Order: sequence, then structure tokens, then C-alpha cells
Amino acid sequence: DAMPLLGSSLMISKVPQIKRAGYLRVVVWLDHDKYKESVGIATKFQMLGINTHCICTDMDPKCYSMEQIKEKLNVMKDC
Repeated sequence: DAMPLLGSSLMISKVPQIKRAGYLRVVVWLDHDKYKESVGIATKFQMLGINTHCICTDMDPKCYSMEQIKEKLNVMKDC
């Protein structure tokens, strides 16, 4: 599942909603110039006990093909 942020911030009210939906792992993926924001979003999830990872890339996630996205997520499984 994926949820676009439509920017680089996440409404704080969404965090508990995502936890209640049963997600045990969240990946925050923003481009490199928004790394600080991605860490801030990840911290909110970690405070609720959700396993969280950040992906930082040169381009926006929307610029990658599905194959490239799957590859990046598969690499994270090994971390």
C-alpha cells in the first residue's frame, strides 16, 4: 500500500489512523532535499512503536518505475 503526502509533510492526525489500520511497517520516501522532513515523519511513527525506515533518493519517488521502486524496497528488506 502507498499513500502520497502531496508535499513533504504528514498531518499528525494521519499517524494514529495508520497505526489503527494495522500497519506494522512504514517507509517514508522523499527526495534528498527533504531528508530532514522524512526523518521527522519517521520519528512520529516510531514513537507509536511502528517499524519505520526512510528512503532518500536523488529524484521524487514518482520519477521511478515500478521495477525500480520494488528494487529499492527489496534492498530495505535485507537491512
